[in-house]
Amino acid sequence: MTRKIEINRIFGLVLAGWMLTNFSAPVEAQMVSVDGNTLLSLCNANIKQERTGDWAMKGGTCLGYLTSIANIQMSGVAIGGRRACIPANVDMNQVVDVFRSYLRDHPERRHLLAANLAAEAFGAAFPCGRRD
Repeated sequence: MTRKIEINRIFGLVLAGWMLTNFSAPVEAQMVSVDGNTLLSLCNANIKQERTGDWAMKGGTCLGYLTSIANIQMSGVAIGGRRACIPANVDMNQVVDVFRSYLRDHPERRHLLAANLAAEAFGAAFPCGRRD
């Protein structure tokens, strides 16, 4: 019985060694930055608000990205030094329109980080301290 335990132990070590050498690979996480040009193209891709295919995926990516920025700012957190007081009755189509309009009016800034551009757009459109 001792010999069987020893063989199983050796087999387990060999198997573990084989698995480590064959299944372990370095894992690298990459942070992907999205610039204004990229996000604007996604937001413009689904102007007709189609619900299927690639158009819907691009529109959903735009909407999700901008919703995240708006929600962060609505919670009182500044992004890139910008705060926005977005009213609760603003819908997400309006948020997308504000972003697209801001980049249309500021094409010289489109190469910058989309999160900061969205925060600037929302801060300009919905400044804190304004009563509407």
